Amino acid sequence: MKKASMLLALLLTSAPLITAAEYDVDRSAKNVVKFISEAPLEEFEGVTDRIDGYVRWEGDQTPPDQTAWKSCELYFEVELNGLDTGIGMRNRHMREDFLETDKFPFASFKAHLKDLQKISDTLYTATAEGTFSVHGVDKPLSTTATVTSWPVGLRIQCNFEIKLPDYDIKIPKLLFMKINEVIRLQVNYYLKPAAIKK
Repeated sequence: MKKASMLLALLLTSAPLITAAEYDVDRSAKNVVKFISEAPLEEFEGVTDRIDGYVRWEGDQTPPDQTAWKSCELYFEVELNGLDTGIGMRNRHMREDFLETDKFPFASFKAHLKDLQKISDTLYTATAEGTFSVHGVDKPLSTTATVTSWPVGLRIQCNFEIKLPDYDIKIPKLLFMKINEVIRLQVNYYLKPAAIKK
C-alpha cells in the first residue's frame, strides 16, 4: 500500500502541468455597456459600467497563439440595476416592468472564441459563440468580438442584437411605440491579468 501511494505521488508530481492565462474585468477602467432602443416615437440608451467577467485560455502567451486560442473562453455579466437612461421614471419602468431586476438582476454572455483573424500585432477579431442569458432565459448567440492587446491588458468590444419577446420580456401595449422589441447591445470593457486585478 505504501509503495502504491509513493508511485501515485511520483506520477502526479511528474505529470506535465497545464498552465492557463486568465484576465479579469478591470472594474476601475472606463467600461461601457449600452442597451439601445430605436423606436418610431423615441430612441434611448440604457448605459452602465457595472460589468464583471473574465477571459481565459490554456497556455501563458498574451495574446494566445493559434493553438491556445481554440481553448479561449469569454464570460461577462452586467448588473441591470445599474442601467441609466437619463430619466428616473423610465429607469424604474425598465427595471420593474420589463427586466424585473428584483428577480433577474444580471444579463450574461458565456462563449468560446474561434476563427481568430489577426488584423495587426495588437488587434484581433474572433467569433464569440455561446449563450446569452437575461430575464431567466438562455439563448444561443454568436457575434464578432474585437480584442485589442497591449502590455498591461486586453480590451474587448462586441455588438449584437436581442429580441425582447425571445427572452419573455413583454412590453405593455401603451409603450409599444416607444420601445423597440429589438434591442442593440454595445459592450466595451477592459481586462487585466487576474493576479493584478484592482
